[in-house]
Amino acid sequence: MLKQYLVSGQNGLADAAAAIAADHIGFVVADLDEPALRALATLPGAEKFVILNAGAPDDRLREEACLPGVLHSLPSRANAHGRARPIPGVEAMAALVRVTGPTPADKLYAPRCGAR
Repeated sequence: MLKQYLVSGQNGLADAAAAIAADHIGFVVADLDEPALRALATLPGAEKFVILNAGAPDDRLREEACLPGVLHSLPSRANAHGRARPIPGVEAMAALVRVTGPTPADKLYAPRCGAR
């Protein structure tokens, strides 16, 4: 089942996190900037679900500013610029799964990530 939560501001994030936890949803795709992603990940109840970061590209979120319970769908800077070593099998798997957003900017981003 797929549910959509639209949020506006810190109170909206808190309400969404509470609703997500109450609905026993275990996996959340979050198209948020870094401050909002950080706020969501640290709210009470956020430990009950995994957050897939689909909006904040900052590599610091993968390293020194890593957030518990947050996975990243955007490529790292090294990966986006072809500097990362490939992991066997990942390219074949990535060819099977593509996640793009609904906006024209999302559609423009997909070709840079290798979408076909």
